[in-house]
Amino acid sequence: MEFGASIFFTDYSISPAELSTFAFALSAPHGDEQLAYLTQLLAQGACHTEWCFLAQTESDVTGRVALWTLPKVGWPLSIILLDASDDRVAADLLLYATQVVRQTGGETLDTVLDEPAQSPQWQSDPERRRRWLSNAGFELRRATSRWTRSASDPVPAFAARLSFRALPDTGEAAFLSAVESVGSDAKDRYAVSELQRLGAAVAARALFDDLQQMVWEPEWWELAFDSAGGLVGLVMPTVAPSMGTIGYIGVVPEQRGRGYVNDLLARGTETLMRTNAPVLRADTDLENLPMAAAFARAGWHALGTRREFVTRV
Repeated sequence: MEFGASIFFTDYSISPAELSTFAFALSAPHGDEQLAYLTQLLAQGACHTEWCFLAQTESDVTGRVALWTLPKVGWPLSIILLDASDDRVAADLLLYATQVVRQTGGETLDTVLDEPAQSPQWQSDPERRRRWLSNAGFELRRATSRWTRSASDPVPAFAARLSFRALPDTGEAAFLSAVESVGSDAKDRYAVSELQRLGAAVAARALFDDLQQMVWEPEWWELAFDSAGGLVGLVMPTVAPSMGTIGYIGVVPEQRGRGYVNDLLARGTETLMRTNAPVLRADTDLENLPMAAAFARAGWHALGTRREFVTRV
């Protein structure tokens, strides 16, 4: 399939036998780790070899792109690997990726830039990549700090001043109301934009539905109450194919300033550590300094920063 002047995609996508070639394309310095990462995603249904594309000339591999999804979704959601020998190759790969998403039923495609480059993608040279994305029509959606914990880290302690009720006990309507209340005064750039675009009730519903595309159990999602029975906030842990994460967390506006986020995060972290996820990772908006401080207090370790980009296809 011809795109650039001398670039083509062999058979449109790789075969399972070409997975190692794809992982080590362009002499990737972390080929072994990326091969293990891709093998895991393929086994989980989060990636497919028909969503992994090699660009090449008659003699050389000049680029690669791999697309990712949540196993419950039928089309690609994100670019997880992107490497190119030059800007022209990158443009062709990004154009092709967006066409694949559109043809399989998706409406948007996103990707991230981590600084410093992080396991397992190891996508270096972030400013060059930002230029590729900008030229292809991707826009910045969110900028965050990244945090991680390992299974060997101690379970965080939290005060016994709150009571927790899980989703099966509260019911969906009460949970959606809590999500709406927390989101009414959000400090997250993307959450604010969704609130403005959709309105409070629809934005809460969309977030609730999106998180259900990940692995979760109703007992993991909890509302927290103070000793007088007043709603304090919520925590919604989830598990993605390669990690556990705090899908959503927050204190309702009228209860802020009392340190309750520490109790909520400790509770969510404890839940995640029971899921046997290989690693825990989480993000918080760069402007949300109180949440970042809470991660540090709960024993999470700073990884760096992440910029999330998105485009409509």
